Amino acid sequence: MVEVRFTSKVIAKSIKQFGIVRKKSLTLSPPKFSQSSNVLAFIIAGYIEGDGWVRKYYQRNNKCFCIGLCSGSKQFIEWAHNEIKSQLGITGSFSTKQNTVSLKYSNSASITLLERLYPVSNQNSKITKAYSELATITGQDKLETSSRLK
Repeated sequence: MVEVRFTSKVIAKSIKQFGIVRKKSLTLSPPKFSQSSNVLAFIIAGYIEGDGWVRKYYQRNNKCFCIGLCSGSKQFIEWAHNEIKSQLGITGSFSTKQNTVSLKYSNSASITLLERLYPVSNQNSKITKAYSELATITGQDKLETSSRLK
């Protein structure tokens, strides 16, 4: 965590215009965008990169993946879950610890999400690294990405 303090009320007021506020993760609200726009995949991929995770684990000697997001804003996590469910038909599981709400996708749901987020992810991102490993496991250079998050 980083803390920056300003003694100037003018500077503090001006950075608020850019969404930089105290305890932002506790008050984060869902982004507003047109349903016809294709930004959801970018939003989710970026959020995972910043406040999420992609993990691999072993279950009965099989390599599996888990993708998750966490936030202090239950509203944001519920919004992400609902958007992903409506566009991909997959559901995640919720957990709460102290002031943090987490949304986790495991097994086939994580692979579905990984396949949809890969095309919009940066080269060195968590998603791209997991996607490359998944492609190696399945013996395919590229996985199918037929339907994407919009």
